[in-house]
Amino acid sequence: MADPQRPGAIRGYQPQSQEKIDLVNTNKLLENQVGSVLNDLAQRDDVDQDMLRRARESLQVGFMLANRAVLQPISDL
Repeated sequence: MADPQRPGAIRGYQPQSQEKIDLVNTNKLLENQVGSVLNDLAQRDDVDQDMLRRARESLQVGFMLANRAVLQPISDL
């Protein structure tokens, strides 16, 4: 488990290698790029906003799960 006193430590996560940090940072960049596209779509009157909301939620969950797959947090669930 990460040392809560160490700068950059995240409670519930083991210390991460730079490779894993880079992978998650790449995922975050991609998530932001997709989010920007969805924001553009949200400005259109000819786009089903309910479906777009569902798409955004699904993508957020997908990226979260991808990052958890990389970082493998410790959980008591």
